[in-house]
Amino acid sequence: MRKINPLIIFVLLIFGVNFTHAQNSKIEQKEKITGTVIAQYSMNALLCVYHPCAVWLLVRLDQSKGKESLLARVTVEYFPNDNLTNRGFPTELVDKAKKWKFTAVRDANRNTAIEKYINSVDTTGKNITEEIATPAWILLSGAENEKIPVGEVLPSYFVKTGDYKKYKRQ
Repeated sequence: MRKINPLIIFVLLIFGVNFTHAQNSKIEQKEKITGTVIAQYSMNALLCVYHPCAVWLLVRLDQSKGKESLLARVTVEYFPNDNLTNRGFPTELVDKAKKWKFTAVRDANRNTAIEKYINSVDTTGKNITEEIATPAWILLSGAENEKIPVGEVLPSYFVKTGDYKKYKRQ
């Protein structure tokens, strides 16, 4: 397995990844969504340093009976804190596939195709994504039979820090 050059990671940090949620001039409409977290973006914890950070999740949303289930990309904000376990990274969301309730804002501006590999460039700016072939998404324990919908455009949601809780049957 080929080692990743630290300079490539630095370039990704500076130019390649934007974890902050772009604020709309519109009033954001919150909605409740419920679903099972099945995967996380593979570089979530690595790239967070002293600013609002985010964990990107693939969530299988609950649907009405008879409807096909829908996957969504859910971005959950958190703030790094050296005094907290895992620096505040919300590990409870990604320790295994579980159902969660989110208070989210639909973010149609961020609907993008699900990528197979992490976008990577070298120091000259040359795209080396296929050469390095670092998987972009990691399936969670308990979701091994799920399929990452590479190339599919999914609806996107944004969740502020702490606006989620474990699903409990009524």
